[in-house]
Amino acid sequence: MSDLHGPGLEDLRAASRLIHELCELGRDPVQWNTHLLQSMEQMLHAQVGSAYVIRRDFDSSNFTDAFQLHHNANDTWARYVEAGDLRDQPHTPAMMARLGTDFTVTRQELVDDAAWYASGFYKTVAVPANFDQAIFSQVMIQSIGCIHGLGFARAPGGPRFGQRETTLLNFIHAELAHLWRKPEAVEIDSLSKRLRETIGCMQRGLGRKDMADEMGISPHTVQTYERQLYDKFKVASRGELLARLAKAIRPTLPV
Repeated sequence: MSDLHGPGLEDLRAASRLIHELCELGRDPVQWNTHLLQSMEQMLHAQVGSAYVIRRDFDSSNFTDAFQLHHNANDTWARYVEAGDLRDQPHTPAMMARLGTDFTVTRQELVDDAAWYASGFYKTVAVPANFDQAIFSQVMIQSIGCIHGLGFARAPGGPRFGQRETTLLNFIHAELAHLWRKPEAVEIDSLSKRLRETIGCMQRGLGRKDMADEMGISPHTVQTYERQLYDKFKVASRGELLARLAKAIRPTLPV
């Protein structure tokens, strides 16, 4: 049976702790997305989790260009996503129709059981990959033109995802989207890759020479980047810049 009740107080506390942990890991998209999947699998009582980042103009026949992580997935699923064509999934048309919007839905809201269990995808991919019930969530980050998506699945014979799981996943994803959409975060995301790298080095406390060595440029060029950042954020020192950027702490998306 599915869970007809919403998340409890302990669920929300765990969700809040998770958001904080993701921010702490935020400079490494692989690390924080992996931690997110592991934690959400436990919270949602799911066996498999996936995270991905796609462009707004995503083509479902070419998933190979997307940033993607799959946790606890077996070889069948790995081979399927490596091929990169998602068009045979019976829920893909409904997912594509919602592309660019924020949503959290169960598989049954995208495709009914009759169509799901009759599909070739279920028989040739889902069953060997050991998943059946599923829940999906996407948030659109307009400032960078990207969508962050999550999906979790339970093995055949497992209960449907219910109100508790839907509300909990939606809450966590909405909180992440809020961090990504903050004005300070949008300002940082609009910077060049080199300026974002400079910020990352400064946040780690590296001196100018160490920054130059890591970035493969001269200390003079590092100084130029620092000055550009000071001018951009209207500050006069590294301390002022880092204080300003503290308002934009969030897990970094791979853009």
